[in-house]
Amino acid sequence: MSHYEILGVPGNATAEEIKKAFRRLAMETHPDQNAGNTLKAEQFKKINEAYTLLGDQEKRAAYDLTLQGNSATEPPAAPPPQAPEANESSPETHTVHAQGEAFGIGLLAVLGLVGLAAFAIYKVIEGIARGNPDWRNNKMIENKIVTDLVPKKAMPVLKNKLRGYLSHSSRFYVGATANPALRAQQHAEEGWTRMVLLYEAYSPEIARSMEQELIDFALRANSKAVVENIHSGGGGLTSESRSNFLYILCER
Repeated sequence: MSHYEILGVPGNATAEEIKKAFRRLAMETHPDQNAGNTLKAEQFKKINEAYTLLGDQEKRAAYDLTLQGNSATEPPAAPPPQAPEANESSPETHTVHAQGEAFGIGLLAVLGLVGLAAFAIYKVIEGIARGNPDWRNNKMIENKIVTDLVPKKAMPVLKNKLRGYLSHSSRFYVGATANPALRAQQHAEEGWTRMVLLYEAYSPEIARSMEQELIDFALRANSKAVVENIHSGGGGLTSESRSNFLYILCER
């Protein structure tokens, strides 16, 4: 099933139509609205993955190329059977058939390579857009992102991680941002040297809610670390953000 089919939109849907379909389906399948429903949770995950790709113009263009390549590599339908001609068994006829089969196999191989090349281009673009090399190459930023968990199930894991970091820190900060590299630069100017990414939320609203819950948890924890923020800030989060990172700053 394609990402378009998951969101229930045609391949030529506009960006606004895709966004509306995503928001409607996300509300219907969100785990917070369907507690204990594993089917809805799986649907929510697929819907989020589909919108992450189709909501980005570059990723969508590469994905469309992949779909075209895959359809091009499908074998053609078999022709209807025909009555044998009088000279079917002649050597000339066998030679023509052999040449035709060789040409068909070669054409399918070429089309298959085109499809694979398109898919490779798509993966490269997706990796660049999602990987954000600006922050992955930043020595101040550590990638400890919890994956494959919806927010409700991820929260206990994140709190357990916070407990460990708090026990070895003297200063502590919980934040959320759509641009880790820029945020790290701003924090570095404030004297911080270590930024740890913990989770990537699909919407700014969820990121802010999780940020505040983690701040409250850190403030209530029995720790010697000084938690330097009380309310969620969401630095750099906007309504258009599709990658919203929860992070902590910690200093020994």
